Amino acid sequence: EALEGLEDRWRAFRSKTPDGKKERLEKSGSGEVGEKLWVDVVVKNPLDTELTLGEATILVREIGNDESGEGILEGVEIEVVPDINLGPRERRTVSFFIVSSRVISLEVTHFSFKFLSMMPVRESLGIRGRRLNDTVAQQRSVTYASEVYMRVDVKQSGGRLKVRVPRLPSSLGLGELRNVSVLVTNTGNTDISIDSQEETDNSPSIVSSPNCLLPPDPVQVPLERLHTSGTLCPGESFELPLLLLAHQLNQFELSALLVFRQDASSPVFYSCLVEHMIDVEPVIDVLVGVRPQHGKDASYLISLEIENVGGGSDIQVSDIVTVSPSWVWTATENGATSEVEQLPVMPEKQILRRLEPVTLAPSAPIQTNSFDYLVQKIDDVLQGKPVKKERPSPLDLRVSTLRKGASNALNAIVQATRRQRLHQSLSSQFPLIPVGDRPHIFPLFTPSDLELVICWSTTADQPRTGYSVISGLALGSGSSNLKDVVMRAELGLDSTGKAKKTRSMYAETTREREALVSSVRNSTWNHDEDPLVVEITAPERTEHNFINQHPVPRYIGVLAHRGIIPPSSSKAIKAKAWIVRPGVYSVEGWSLSSRLTSSNPSDQSDVSPTAAPAESLSQIPDESNRKTVVVVEIKA
Repeated sequence: EALEGLEDRWRAFRSKTPDGKKERLEKSGSGEVGEKLWVDVVVKNPLDTELTLGEATILVREIGNDESGEGILEGVEIEVVPDINLGPRERRTVSFFIVSSRVISLEVTHFSFKFLSMMPVRESLGIRGRRLNDTVAQQRSVTYASEVYMRVDVKQSGGRLKVRVPRLPSSLGLGELRNVSVLVTNTGNTDISIDSQEETDNSPSIVSSPNCLLPPDPVQVPLERLHTSGTLCPGESFELPLLLLAHQLNQFELSALLVFRQDASSPVFYSCLVEHMIDVEPVIDVLVGVRPQHGKDASYLISLEIENVGGGSDIQVSDIVTVSPSWVWTATENGATSEVEQLPVMPEKQILRRLEPVTLAPSAPIQTNSFDYLVQKIDDVLQGKPVKKERPSPLDLRVSTLRKGASNALNAIVQATRRQRLHQSLSSQFPLIPVGDRPHIFPLFTPSDLELVICWSTTADQPRTGYSVISGLALGSGSSNLKDVVMRAELGLDSTGKAKKTRSMYAETTREREALVSSVRNSTWNHDEDPLVVEITAPERTEHNFINQHPVPRYIGVLAHRGIIPPSSSKAIKAKAWIVRPGVYSVEGWSLSSRLTSSNPSDQSDVSPTAAPAESLSQIPDESNRKTVVVVEIKA
């Protein structure tokens, strides 16, 4: 499955090139003329006594040549094992080699042997075909297609790579970054050409993201920089450097596909699969909390608790990085280094606590295209429209650090980690949406998303470094547009607000649609929070002459203030307190009511009549914005 996925990714990548339709990738697992190909057959003794199979072999027939039968084919040699001795109930795998002196395609049809070295027996190696249901007769009686047999393709001799992985680790820490290399050798009899391309680096503070869930294009190996030339001759080798990072716990299989051809003009490509098992263990555990910040200097406060759970070595947190389309650390602008002190070293089981403010990037435009794209695609899905194979627009990501510049590898690490985790999240949130449609519906980032990266290293004699990525943070309010989409779907209205003319007659379809609407309603993109933060400014202490002051009547004036506050803006409301005697006074007799809207409330011409009603939000004083004023009398 992993091999087929990698091959499909490469074919999709090459199909975008001018010569993509003329090129082809030879199927993996095929052999070459004169090469031994091994076929494994599992045999089991069903008896409670020993059993001997004599003259065991496999039978093959040539594909496309009906006259060849299952006898001896010209130019094809198949191994015959004289005796196979099986103990009672024993199960064993027996291997047979096939060598062909010509280009041919074969089907392995039967396992042939002599029972007790005397009676000839043939056992079919075919797999039952699919159930047929095309005709009335096939519908009335159970009918299956012809048996499916293992296929062996023998190609003309060409380039062949062998990859050795002795330097790949057997274990990694979660988030650990490891520089490794594999040895690639040309074991064929012809030269090999590997397409190469020079790498380009983005600015460390602003990086461009394709904003798409589809996997990135294959990496083109710069062979001329890794080898003496751009061609790998027979017997020559080069070391291919790899950068490994584990972003999920437990064991996983590393799979990589090396694709090559004999020369740059050849339309035929070959491949070599690299597989390696790696155990992933925890190193640090991170607990993240987010709350609004009451003040002009920051929008939110992020609390971090970082615990050393790896054991065996102290851990130094060198930096904490934010990656977001909109949010940056308050202490930095466009990724500039701030004067944050060096963070302390964490011994085993110790916890590092930090409280850091974030705010909207001062010079960054709010990139709403990705959310508009998401809303439109969700609307199409709920309306039952086919999903067009489109991609969201690219967007810029702001990389903000506390102590130093960001690593060049950080961009790829963050996007790869978020892509993998978002796929997992979508599988649980939207199981009814096909996997192939999700990259064309959901963008990789929306404006509110924020990724945190903890940069750490161990203090052992052989230090390890790593980047632990925390995904899934969303700051700021959502949008009422998604609520409009959900409401139309629940009322059975189309995108224009008109009643649909057709409805499904199948209960199963209706239940699936209701489940999909519920998934959208409960999704992380359909959330609203009060974006307003109230800050009370008043003198802590004031003096006044109350002796010569006549009694003051109660204040009569404007008690309710209304207005519009654009995104990332503020509004000051000035008020006076009329105090008639000394004392300690608490400024808390206020309340704030607000509604979120995507358009100017004074202009309702563009508001859809089927738009969901705006949700009312309210605030009252709490401990974070309650102000106390001390008023004393001036002494004569």
